[in-house]
Amino acid sequence: MVFGRYYPVASFWHRRDPRVKVFVLTVLVVMVLLEQNLWWQVMVFTVCLGLFLASHLPGIWVLRALYSFRWLLGLIFLLNLVLTREGNPLLRMAGFSLTDYGLHLACAYFFRLSSLLLGGVWLMGTTEPILMVRGIAAFLRPLRRWLPGEEIALVIGMALHFFPLLLEEAGEITLAQRARGVDFRRQQWPRRIKGLLAMVIPLFLSALRRSGELAQAMEARGFVPGAFRTSYAELGWKSTDTLTAGISFLSLLAGLTWRWLAR
Repeated sequence: MVFGRYYPVASFWHRRDPRVKVFVLTVLVVMVLLEQNLWWQVMVFTVCLGLFLASHLPGIWVLRALYSFRWLLGLIFLLNLVLTREGNPLLRMAGFSLTDYGLHLACAYFFRLSSLLLGGVWLMGTTEPILMVRGIAAFLRPLRRWLPGEEIALVIGMALHFFPLLLEEAGEITLAQRARGVDFRRQQWPRRIKGLLAMVIPLFLSALRRSGELAQAMEARGFVPGAFRTSYAELGWKSTDTLTAGISFLSLLAGLTWRWLAR
């Protein structure tokens, strides 16, 4: 099973309507962006871990999601730690002063980005691609007067579908390089950068080839942007979906109320 793809298993969230899951993810994103407090971000991160447990997704996916974006997470952590001047100094090193507020902010941003990553992986793991497109399109339908919801949903669905494919192909390219006796992990940084370029170029060409094939397949099926289209997948809203959406909405209201009272 490739990391980031739909994981077919019987769970509470797999049976939910995709519109509910898109709404829950939207609530999580708002909650993540609502407050910079470290404990607030830890709480949201714990909620994302709870979603993984309730969805019966492989626990290793959490570690793989964080490991795949380790450079981004590490860079954001270091920038907030080093460049924040507010707070009480903890350590002075190489002309930089590390403060307690900088450490607090760096940890908060680490958990913030981690929650966003886990939320995206959770949605992809519990929702089939075609249902995800239908759910996003239905979620954006009230804004169809200003936004082309169907096209935006299609683009998002294809991007999320291509992401695990590119990860899989990157792993195959790396294995092919090692089979030829080239292992840049044990080289110096200039050689590692050269090895990264040797992987990025064929990966970029593969992405262009896949996108061209997809465009030809869509044209062959008579795809017309903006035209009315039927779908093989039918959405079914249940009372449990209403209850889930209601609880999510109440959680959002509670977060907004807490933020307003904390001012």
